[in-house]
Amino acid sequence: MKVKTVQINHLAVWILVVFNMILGFVWYSPYFFGNEWMKLLGKDMEFFKNAGIMPFVVAFITSVISMYVLAWFFKKMQVKSFFTGLLYGVMIWFGFVFCELLTIDQFELRHYGLTWLNAGKALVSYAVAGFLLGFWNRFSESEIPDDVPQAKSNEHPVN
Repeated sequence: MKVKTVQINHLAVWILVVFNMILGFVWYSPYFFGNEWMKLLGKDMEFFKNAGIMPFVVAFITSVISMYVLAWFFKKMQVKSFFTGLLYGVMIWFGFVFCELLTIDQFELRHYGLTWLNAGKALVSYAVAGFLLGFWNRFSESEIPDDVPQAKSNEHPVN
């Protein structure tokens, strides 16, 4: 009997981490949704000037964790197609990310637009991750035997 190993496609994960970081830079840039995001927050660029590097470090670390966890789940669930990966990516986004953001934003009395703006970035991230991981998972299967063969020996053990 053979048992499938959980081998994560590290290249896919790191491509998704880089994609996620670039997506965040573009999504929150003044050319896309940055101005609207600051308006909904009630802030301006002056407020963010002294933010330092820590928000970017946190974004990087959480992106690495999220993409590795998603890759592990997809392997355990045996997601092996881009369509199934996309579907599960969107379901995970909706059930875990969007619902949590909506709840937090409602308790903080934030505008619905802010929820949709932030959740939209996460939707793109999880949809692309699901698509890519689902597609690449079908090319990275390997199997190992359930029981490891023992070396044969003619000698009797000495007690």
